[in-house]
Amino acid sequence: MSDAESVRSLWADDPVELVHLFQHGGSELADLAAVLDPDTEISFRPEEPGAGDPGLRGPEGLAEGWIDWLEPYESYLLVIEDFIDGPEGVYMPARVTARTRRDGVEVTHEPAAVCTLRNGRIRRLFFYLDRAEAREAAGLDE
Repeated sequence: MSDAESVRSLWADDPVELVHLFQHGGSELADLAAVLDPDTEISFRPEEPGAGDPGLRGPEGLAEGWIDWLEPYESYLLVIEDFIDGPEGVYMPARVTARTRRDGVEVTHEPAAVCTLRNGRIRRLFFYLDRAEAREAAGLDE
């Protein structure tokens, strides 16, 4: 089984409402935490200039990063469009439809994530606003 197939098997087939997931937890969040190493490296790119790596690790780091990212939103629906093996990781382009808490403004964008596996668990998970940057990180545009 390729890494892309392995990651696909770990991911829910349906769109995921991330505000609900990280505010209310439950079994979906426990399932997600179960596929992460305790020391899984988590990163949200691009980082703020001069901010440095906040050192997010494991399930707690994933939750901390997403809770911070989701603060302005009342909903954030994520759909993973594909899982593509790259030399440096699995590239996962996504589609997001979100609504802000203030004024209810609808926001859509097409981010991506790149992850690497170790022993069937996610070892590194980086989130990118720019798909081209994510493709490059996965080694697909070299």
